[in-house]
Amino acid sequence: MLLDGPAGTGKTTMGRWLVQELSARAASGKHPEYEPWANVQLLSMDSFYPGWDGLAAAQTILEQQILASVKPQYPTWDWELNVPGPAVKIDPTVPLIIEGCGAITPRSYLSAHFTIWVEILDTQRRKDRALGRDGEIFAPHWERWADQEAAHWDASHPRDLADLALFG
Repeated sequence: MLLDGPAGTGKTTMGRWLVQELSARAASGKHPEYEPWANVQLLSMDSFYPGWDGLAAAQTILEQQILASVKPQYPTWDWELNVPGPAVKIDPTVPLIIEGCGAITPRSYLSAHFTIWVEILDTQRRKDRALGRDGEIFAPHWERWADQEAAHWDASHPRDLADLALFG
């Protein structure tokens, strides 16, 4: 499952909620169709964007090293030192929810069972949410990140590829 949308729209919160909800339904025994989701993994693209200019590079990592690989893994990013960190292996037998700006592309869409676009239409509200969460770290990079998001939207049309679009 892929969750995409602009910064500050609640993708991480929604991803956490989905993990809890799917796991709870699987554990209840009332919904056998949810049984495969009992041990779902949540992966945030924040873990592997290679820096503030890395949205497109993270899409390549997602498409090639995670979704198209029989031994999926991703290189982490050390945001404090601004250098690559150790690689993390992903269990390919456990369902995966991936959330982050840039998650839905024409290539990643083909590997997903379900895609969700999340958007807050009020740009100032979105910015306030993102900076309220990541404040001093994100503020100097807001515009350059927004430019990368816009390039992603123009190239990939993630909202159009989404199976479900949620607006707030």
